[in-house]
Amino acid sequence: MQLLLGLIIGSTITAAIFIFREKKLVNELTQNHQKEIVKKDYEITQLNNSLIAINKKILLSQKKHKTDKIDLSFLDNLPSQFINLKQFLTNKEWQKADEETARIMLSISQTKSSYLSVTEIRNFPLKDLILIDKLWTYYSQNHFGFSVQREIYLKLNQKNTFNQETWRKVGQALGWYVNKQWLGNYEKLIFSKEAPRGQFPFLPIWKGVFWGGFIDGQGDRFIAIINRMADC
Repeated sequence: MQLLLGLIIGSTITAAIFIFREKKLVNELTQNHQKEIVKKDYEITQLNNSLIAINKKILLSQKKHKTDKIDLSFLDNLPSQFINLKQFLTNKEWQKADEETARIMLSISQTKSSYLSVTEIRNFPLKDLILIDKLWTYYSQNHFGFSVQREIYLKLNQKNTFNQETWRKVGQALGWYVNKQWLGNYEKLIFSKEAPRGQFPFLPIWKGVFWGGFIDGQGDRFIAIINRMADC
């Protein structure tokens, strides 16, 4: 009887030890599995980050390649009257570049006024308008320029019907019409690449305008430039 009892107790202890070891083994396997999962997740995250970095490099390379393909011949033998504009744009001095653009266009038009009329814009020499636009688009990386303004205008006005509502939509997109009103001060413009796309050139369109007055009707000069750009 004692022998039988001893065998039972021994078997029970052996079984308990076996179960304990099995549980321990299972726990170890589970922990190892969890560690492997964490490790794999980390490796996947690192791989994703690497792919993102590679993708960015590819995009930058494509952008650079695209820039390299741009015909830069217009920068050769640049007429002297455009040298200051080129310098301001190179230095990202957008306000000075805008003021210089207005000065150049007034000078080329030989107007006696302090601003360009619709007729003067319609008759503005295409080669000079193209050159001004190329300088702006190139040095701003296609963020500013008359052609950029035209692109935005055509996107917002596919029916090509210009009215007060359209003009305000365009003004809003270009950062000229803010909080349901036209900017009342030139200094309120954003003279950096943080400005809305197409905000500049500004003065060739707006110079001579009575701020806070009949600005809703000022779209005629803008349309004149947009239409002139269509001839380029």
